[in-house]
Amino acid sequence: MDAAKGSRVTFRLHPRQSVLDRYRVYVKMVQGYGKLRRYYLSRFRSAYVARMKGQRKGACVRCGSCCSIMFRCPHLEKVNHCSIYGRHYRPCNHFPIDYRDLRYLEGVCGFYFEREAR
Repeated sequence: MDAAKGSRVTFRLHPRQSVLDRYRVYVKMVQGYGKLRRYYLSRFRSAYVARMKGQRKGACVRCGSCCSIMFRCPHLEKVNHCSIYGRHYRPCNHFPIDYRDLRYLEGVCGFYFEREAR
């Protein structure tokens, strides 16, 4: 290829591995976006968070799965209990803000949202 036109470097991986790697990157990007979204909402959109907290059903079962989204929280102990539970961070206190936060928890969280009838 001509250097003036630009060159494209391609990595040749096994086809299945390539798809799996792309999916893992996609999941991490979605989880990262979720972390940023929860931080923004808990910091700047407190009215929305309060409204959604009123629609949230269930209770925390202290499974620790919310503390392992994207990476494991350093305050999460081996028995899946938060070592700073009484004074944890604002996004942790409001988790889950809405149904999108429960997407990758595989149904282990005790919280849930009912869909509104349309």
